[in-house]
Amino acid sequence: MDANRWLCVGNSRFVDGSYALAIEAYSEGIDVGSPPQDVLECLTNRAAAHIHSGNFPGGVADSNEVLSRQAGEGPTKPKLMAFLRKGECLYSQREYEAALTCFQKGADMHHQMGTGTDTPAVPWDRWIRKCNAEISGSVYPLSTSSASVNGHSVVPPRSAERPMPAAPVVKEAPAVLPKERQQPQPPPSDDAASHKIRHEWMQTSSHVMVTVYAKGLTDKQCNATFADRSFSLTLQLPGEGEVCPWVLRVGELHGDIVPDMSTVVVSPLKVELKMKKKTYGAVWPTLEKAAENKKGEARQYPSSRAQKKDWEQIDKELEDELKAERPEGEAALNALFREIYAKGDEDTRRAMVKSFQTSGGTVLSTNWGEVSHKDYEKEPLEPPAGQERKQWNE
Repeated sequence: MDANRWLCVGNSRFVDGSYALAIEAYSEGIDVGSPPQDVLECLTNRAAAHIHSGNFPGGVADSNEVLSRQAGEGPTKPKLMAFLRKGECLYSQREYEAALTCFQKGADMHHQMGTGTDTPAVPWDRWIRKCNAEISGSVYPLSTSSASVNGHSVVPPRSAERPMPAAPVVKEAPAVLPKERQQPQPPPSDDAASHKIRHEWMQTSSHVMVTVYAKGLTDKQCNATFADRSFSLTLQLPGEGEVCPWVLRVGELHGDIVPDMSTVVVSPLKVELKMKKKTYGAVWPTLEKAAENKKGEARQYPSSRAQKKDWEQIDKELEDELKAERPEGEAALNALFREIYAKGDEDTRRAMVKSFQTSGGTVLSTNWGEVSHKDYEKEPLEPPAGQERKQWNE
């Protein structure tokens, strides 16, 4: 295969989050050596995969290789992406001045190229402000900022706010209070604000990612365990004179994961858990199964308000009760006639009405073919035993 085919394979693996396999595919394309433009794109994409894998020196090396091969060229897309990847790697290694130089060169080149369909959208100004903020020691708000890595939006963590120096205040001598009004003051908590760590989760068709925005941690300070339906993350946060553990544990995930294919990646700015879904394409509405169930559970409290009644349900219950009743004797016979009349067709009902009315209540027939041409009023009628036949007006 040529470099273009390996480039497509690597991009597919990159989107799935298999960065190690993506690096292998990009390396195969680079070794093929042609077409040259696809080889350069393999190098810049491999640098992006190195960034996601935490191999920042590898990303710098790939970026330098692109810049070396394009040294005699003018502003090009490979050089633009190389400056971006190199700057991101240097920034992650806390080499902010060198990263600022890369971002400034990339911004100048982007300005020369102009905005076109082939020019990638890169937030150069944001990266430059971030570097300047780190170099000067000021605070740069990162809560709404985002950077693009291979077309994927990456949200950087929120920087810890640093308190502004307070103006000098002339201290007054404290007033002496009576003993009964003196209340003991609790000691201030150590690093209480620093332990308020933000975390969030997102998902793709194949993975669920949980990102914990904790800065300056190493692999030894992070311990993650995965099970089929749960995970646990423990961070050893540095405090004043002691280590404070911070634990994130989910006892029941919404779906099953593959523990052997789930990883934890520690970078200078965050800790990311990447869990492989057992069912590809499954959509998790929530991260925790329990959290989803609790939403539908409404607590019932005693109330003096009038309760709403389901009249349809009440009618159905009454109908069931009537059906359950079994009348006896003449009532059972009348109930049978009513049921026949209710379930019969139009001819059956006409036959029953005509035969009953014209016969003086002595005949009840359901055969309309017989009743339609028969006149019960002209036929002699024999009353039941013990009764006497009379006209209605007698």
